[in-house]
Amino acid sequence: MVACFSANAISYLPFFLSLYFIYPRKIKLENAVKAIRTKPLQHFKEFKLLLKNPKIRLPLFTSFINGLFCAPLITFCSVLVKNNFHAQVGSFGGAMAAFGIGGLLGATSSFIPLPKSFTRNKFSNAVAIFLGMIVIAIAFNRSLLLLFVLLVIAGAMLTTSNIGVNTFLQQNANNSIRGRIVSLYQLALAGGISMGALLTGFTVSQFSIETAFLINGFMAVALQSFVLWFQFKIPTEQIKQE
Repeated sequence: MVACFSANAISYLPFFLSLYFIYPRKIKLENAVKAIRTKPLQHFKEFKLLLKNPKIRLPLFTSFINGLFCAPLITFCSVLVKNNFHAQVGSFGGAMAAFGIGGLLGATSSFIPLPKSFTRNKFSNAVAIFLGMIVIAIAFNRSLLLLFVLLVIAGAMLTTSNIGVNTFLQQNANNSIRGRIVSLYQLALAGGISMGALLTGFTVSQFSIETAFLINGFMAVALQSFVLWFQFKIPTEQIKQE
């Protein structure tokens, strides 16, 4: 156990070292600090304006719903493995490995070419709908081997959907607002994961892990379908600061 956590901690070192080679330009840094000191409320107004833009708001909803209803698969997988399959730590480790393998496979989705009529935001939504269906399938599943297969698919779909949203937002945003949009994306995803863990934990405590995943899956499919319907109603030109 100590060796696993130690290896995990060491894996973060390259990312911390990479920060050493990132030198912000002094002039831009000073201007940013000055802007924060002189107009602190202006930034909140800009975020509010950005969220009013459906080309930003709808993809953010996709990631938020993913975190809210589908990411709890990771948090509560241990409960599922123990209660439904009466398995131990080894099986839980295998389940997490399966989800991780799926995540690695999903990371290659950014190289998939898409037709112009089906942009990354719509692709992410479509994948997210199938992800909700996988959550429902996991709730009904009673085979440990099939659980591993479903977790590989779930990991791939969750990563694919979130990468698609992030890619769409960054590729279609002006340089002047790209940083703000990335921060909104991180807020939507992290906020959804945190709230999803809380809500799913309450459902599990009141009912069962199967019921919790069933509710999460159906909610994900319904809401993502609703968002996808709106995605086809908005134009796909470059996102600008309005």
